[in-house]
This record gives sequence, C-alpha cells and structure tokens, in this order.
Amino acid sequence: MTEKRTARRMTVILVVALLASAVVVTTAWANNNRWRDFEVEVAENPMAFVPAGDHVIPDGPLAGFPAYGDSFVTQGWIYPAGTLGDGDGIVCDTAADGSLVSCEPEFPDLVIGEWTCYGVHVGEGAATETGAWVITTQNFNFGSPYGDETIVTDGFESPEDVEVTRAISGGTGSYRMARGEQTQVFLGFGEDYFNVLTYNSFRVRR
Repeated sequence: MTEKRTARRMTVILVVALLASAVVVTTAWANNNRWRDFEVEVAENPMAFVPAGDHVIPDGPLAGFPAYGDSFVTQGWIYPAGTLGDGDGIVCDTAADGSLVSCEPEFPDLVIGEWTCYGVHVGEGAATETGAWVITTQNFNFGSPYGDETIVTDGFESPEDVEVTRAISGGTGSYRMARGEQTQVFLGFGEDYFNVLTYNSFRVRR
C-alpha cells in the first residue's frame, strides 16, 4: 500500500510540475514580443517580366497582353518605404528602336534586396481594372547570398490603389519560422518604363 501511495504521489508531483512548466513557457511567449512590423517598396525590372504567352488578349488596345490563366515570372528591387516618388525606381538603357537594353536601380545605394514574383493572371488578365488581377507567390530576398534572409508571401494582387492582405507563408534566416501578414498597395506603373511599383507592409511573427 505504501509503495502505491508513493507512486501515486510521485505521479501527482510530476503532473503538477509539467503544468507549472507549461504555464511558465506560455507566459514567456506571451511576454516576449516576437512580432516585427516594417515597410518596404518594390520597383519592378520591366526586362524581368516574362509571361508564358499561352493565354493572351485577342484584340483591342491590349491585344497580345496576358489574359486569364496566363502565368508569368518577374523580378525587381526592394527599397526602404518612402524611396519611390513620381519616377520608376529604375534607370534603363534603350536601343535606337526604343527597346530596352538593360535596367538598373535608380537608387543603388538604397537597395536592400531583390524581389521575385511568379503567378497566374486571373480576373480579366492585363485588362483587369478592379478586384484581383493576379494570384502570386512573392519572395523578398534581403541581402546576399540568395536565400539567407528571405520572406515568402502568397495571395492576390490588385491594380487598384487599395490595401490587399496576403499571407506570410515562411522564410529563411531570422524569418525561418515566419508567419503573419503582408499588406500590399499598388502604387501604379512607372512613368517611362511601365514597371510595377508597390508599397508593402509586414507584420511578421518570427
């Protein structure tokens, strides 16, 4: 009987200890602010935009542009929020016929990373004026070498000047456990090169 009581008492003590540990851990997580908020802007490199060309708008002013279902990949440069004004965020060399030869960041000293985006056109493709026009995966690569410090997001994008919430699906480096939300606002197209410009705010749990 004594041995049974001793075993039962040890079991109770162990359970209480485990519960106490769980409370301590929970409290530590609650008191430890693991959320990080920050903002960036993106200037697309127009030479990096490559649509598949499997589905195109057949006629009209946007004939030949991507239609619903056409996939694409593109890249650009990441700047601190507030960098982009009325320009394009890029400078490009052009050939005599006006075609692009090369493009570089307009503010190279302010570049904090490279942005890569791939996805599929939805809505009315390039003709979309309201609502979602693409659904994409975006990779924000901060610094070098590639992949050491990244945030990956997934969701819709809109051609309107509205906030669109996207899911932070992961990352690497200090963001390897990243979860949270990205809020994207389309700032419009560049004046000279028709490149996509966006504002992006992040609320990340690391």
